[in-house]
Amino acid sequence: MRLHRQSLAIDKQAFDEAINEYPNQVCEVCRKCCMEKQISRNVYPSINARGYLPACLAQKDSLKLCSRCKTHLSSNKNNPPSKAYWNKMDPGTIPDELSDLTDVEKRLLARVIVYVKIIRYEGRWGQYGFKGQAILFAQDLHEVTEKLPNMLPRSTQDCGMVVITENLENITTREFEVNRDRVYRALRWLIANNPLYQDVMIDEEACLEQDDVIRVEQRLPEQTENNQVRRVCYEEANNVSRILHGSWHQGYVSIFGRSSGKQCCAMALANILRAHILDPHLWSRSILDYNMLDGDHIYNKIVSLLTVAELDDSEYLEVANFHVIRDELMAFNTAFKITHEANPSWCGSLQDKMNDGIQGKTLAIALDALFTDHRGGILIANSSAYGVLNYNNKYYFTNSHSCGKKGAAAGNEGKACVIECDTFAELHRVCKRATGSGNKQYSLDYIDVELIGQLAQQDINNPLENLAFNYENVTNIPQIHTSCMMPIDYAQPAEEDVLEVSDNINEIRRKQEITW
Repeated sequence: MRLHRQSLAIDKQAFDEAINEYPNQVCEVCRKCCMEKQISRNVYPSINARGYLPACLAQKDSLKLCSRCKTHLSSNKNNPPSKAYWNKMDPGTIPDELSDLTDVEKRLLARVIVYVKIIRYEGRWGQYGFKGQAILFAQDLHEVTEKLPNMLPRSTQDCGMVVITENLENITTREFEVNRDRVYRALRWLIANNPLYQDVMIDEEACLEQDDVIRVEQRLPEQTENNQVRRVCYEEANNVSRILHGSWHQGYVSIFGRSSGKQCCAMALANILRAHILDPHLWSRSILDYNMLDGDHIYNKIVSLLTVAELDDSEYLEVANFHVIRDELMAFNTAFKITHEANPSWCGSLQDKMNDGIQGKTLAIALDALFTDHRGGILIANSSAYGVLNYNNKYYFTNSHSCGKKGAAAGNEGKACVIECDTFAELHRVCKRATGSGNKQYSLDYIDVELIGQLAQQDINNPLENLAFNYENVTNIPQIHTSCMMPIDYAQPAEEDVLEVSDNINEIRRKQEITW
């Protein structure tokens, strides 16, 4: 049994090391990014290879190459690899005018629209994938170019994009934004630099409305009662509390870099801001991940604005440091204004008997006083900050540190969490579990939030069960022309009946429209 556990530990360590490797090695010929094991060092090119290598590479004694380039340069071929960067295969750096475009904005500037079903997998880093068939037909390129639109950008009503989602998580992201200035700036760059856009005329009056990108919101099944939605993502911790974990905790250096491990106060603030626009019982793992990312951004913003005297060597924040961003704070594509006191609203010892009720109050009394007039606050103890919230007659404890399955402190392998409590007593128990009950000082600050900037889309504070499926939108969706593959036993037309066959592939033409 001991050997089995040791073997599992070794395998897990090897797996962790493997997934933390990045393709940071670059081939000197094709400039492809490779993993460490995919690169060969001290490769000596053949005599023939030195004849076509650029001077900067030919004068080197050895090269660092990928396997494909190594094979080519070691052979007796007299021509360079087809993917060599000097063979005009290096596109260079993508200009900001194009890299800043969202998928919708790229669609507005595309000369040819391709219809394909794209799906995105769950999670903050969910990848995109194509689903279904793609059918290709031989076409006359000259005929196609004659039909290309010469007026761009196209209207958002004609972009042919339909976004379908089962929840509201992505509504406020930058993913589907349409920025008029950004679109026209990119179009002018394309006309000036891309020969394929030289004949395009700019339509200065194009209708670019973000609402035209249709979103069909599908209700989750059997959502007849409010409490049926709440437990979709939370897992039961005990009979009076539920827990939601993130994908990481604040100490992940690969995610947060230099600020990792110091942002708990800012991340608690980010959770309070999110709760103001979306009730915590509707949160998911993806939302909690976004909260942490925006919390890290808030931390770096505050640190950059504080003076040297206001920030100690540990670089940990206190609520008092929020004064530099309290009048206007951007998070989740929304502008907020926050209110807090310069000094802690309540403080005392975590050991109840050490509090006299005047200078120091017990944590239970302080929490009760907080929720009498406020909906959220930040608890700081033992150099760690936590968020406490009260929404919909439920209490919430947010912890960006490493937490285990039930929310207790864990090693570096834990995840950040939010705990939903049915009772005040359970919230107090969870807080004491995180802070301990020793004779250590704690502080509790209220954070009041005011929304001063309208959300980019509809107010996501509305619960999912209040959304009705909008059938009118479905009937207004522009028609999409698609092709499908006929059954395999269907009589297929002969090639010569459809295409004008030629030895020159550029002269292959379709005789007539294909119909079945």
